[in-house]
Amino acid sequence: MPTAPAPSTAGGLSEADLTVPDGWEPTARPGSPEEGYLGNGTWVHATSPEHSAYAAIALGCTDVGAYPTPVAALEGTIVGPDGQPGVGLALEFGSQDDAAAYFAEWTRQAEACVGTVTEKVSLDDETWVGRRLLDTVWSEAVALSGTSVRLLILDDPDADVAAAVG
Repeated sequence: MPTAPAPSTAGGLSEADLTVPDGWEPTARPGSPEEGYLGNGTWVHATSPEHSAYAAIALGCTDVGAYPTPVAALEGTIVGPDGQPGVGLALEFGSQDDAAAYFAEWTRQAEACVGTVTEKVSLDDETWVGRRLLDTVWSEAVALSGTSVRLLILDDPDADVAAAVG
């Protein structure tokens, strides 16, 4: 249980590693013990690398394979023009190979969900863009960048998430 506000940086990650799409605004959240962090007055907070990596990769369409554990994780909360929620997450790994291996496993998980709860818009060597079909349709992008993987999910079926993580 957290007893102090979460740090606003994690490892080498800062708010500069999280992107805010056009028309969206960063928003500070108070957090709570149930959410696993206490707010720090900013829109970003450090999170458990192990938990964040697993929560992001376990999409439920196939068994999760092996993947490297990140050394740091930073999450940011944003709101859209109509108040809809969005979340950005940056995972920092110990090497480019580890980041690439995590991206590959995340992509494998997402591809297993295509046609059920996921719609793929595009995929290349460093970026996956799609939509997640939850209670509403969320736009989602995951991008590999050196030793980091950046994830963004927005409660907006038409958000330009590719430009935001690119």
